[in-house]
Amino acid sequence: MVRSCGLAVGLLTLCSAAGPASYGSALARITTRGAQWVDEHGSPVVLRGCNLGNWLIQEMWMHAMRTEGIPDQYTLEQVLAERFGRARKDRLMETYHSHFITARDFAIIKSFGMNVVRLPFVHWLIEDEARPGQLRPGAWRHLDRALELAEQAGLYVILDLHGAPGGQNWWHHSGREGRNALWGSDENKRRTVWLWREIASRYRRRTVVAGYGLLNEPYHAPKEELRELMLDIYRAIREVDAHTVVIFPSMPDGFEFYGQPRALGLRNIAFDAHFYPGLFGWGEPTRETHVEWLTTGVHEWRERVEAAGVPLLVGEMNVVFRAAGGAEMMRHSFDTYTGLGWAVTMWSYKVLGRDGGIGDAHWGMVTNPPGPEPDAAPGTEISPKTSSFEEIEAYFRSLSTMEYVIHEELRDWLTRPEPPPLLR
Repeated sequence: MVRSCGLAVGLLTLCSAAGPASYGSALARITTRGAQWVDEHGSPVVLRGCNLGNWLIQEMWMHAMRTEGIPDQYTLEQVLAERFGRARKDRLMETYHSHFITARDFAIIKSFGMNVVRLPFVHWLIEDEARPGQLRPGAWRHLDRALELAEQAGLYVILDLHGAPGGQNWWHHSGREGRNALWGSDENKRRTVWLWREIASRYRRRTVVAGYGLLNEPYHAPKEELRELMLDIYRAIREVDAHTVVIFPSMPDGFEFYGQPRALGLRNIAFDAHFYPGLFGWGEPTRETHVEWLTTGVHEWRERVEAAGVPLLVGEMNVVFRAAGGAEMMRHSFDTYTGLGWAVTMWSYKVLGRDGGIGDAHWGMVTNPPGPEPDAAPGTEISPKTSSFEEIEAYFRSLSTMEYVIHEELRDWLTRPEPPPLLR
């Protein structure tokens, strides 16, 4: 039977690790010891949290506005630039980034009993696409703000490169779909190594940063090429930052292709894996599927982690469907993963929709309210292709003050002092 870690234990560990951080002081540095996440004093740390998806890299399915014919952020920015000019496009994107997530969001995340956020971002948030290999003006504005808001709330941050130069997979969530041009391109690889060295140089002293997530889901990469690039990035980071955890991406079938971490001289690293049983592999979205996964399937990964002697981050997971166990199964998932000593961040915090509200299948912790009639939730009348500049900007500004529907059932299950009954 998989061990379960109750919330009370997790919160006690958080208090010992974070100390007075809830009052705005620095969080204790996160590091690793063997296959454990620990604080700088060597005490085990339970990391439970969520992703801040759709903030610093956008995914169109997570919007309420009309995005027909706009599959990804790259296309969104092209549409806005063609309609309003590049300067006004940049102004719109700045408005969006400044208002999509604010201090109130970090407070809500904390109220779910969480202590860490995984922060996806696209490379052109930092790199000037017109001058590859150079910082864009104001490159650090939004990452700096995110770290400050998180630290004020007592939350750690895992920086997650979700969209690398050239794109690391064929999917829209790398920023631009239909590309996979990181692989086979020495130039794009150099840019990616350069980017991480710049990030590590800036944040090496920020203990709010729990880890550097090198690359999100490079599932279409040749393994040997992925291995060499990740090792190059690791070495570049270690030239400027000897302390922050470096998180290597797994493939769906594991991380053994990297070799034995100790033999490679790797220290203070972790692996990132994404588990979506019933959604992307491992059966249908039913309760039985999740029970089987949490009581049987995870043990294959437990054996991998123990053999490597390196901690695991479950960087993404979600049950989504109420019929598959919903909020209760999410609590089982969190408890199972953290009970194995793994860190876990669910996908995702804020997911807006055309209908609004929390339905029988929902990905988020908060969402927009439903409108007076179907397909009339706030923002659904906005279209990047047809709405005026002023309408789009006003909508982006409203994202910081819009009424939220909070997934109260999920919050209740995640913050109950006692764990739910054992899975059967």
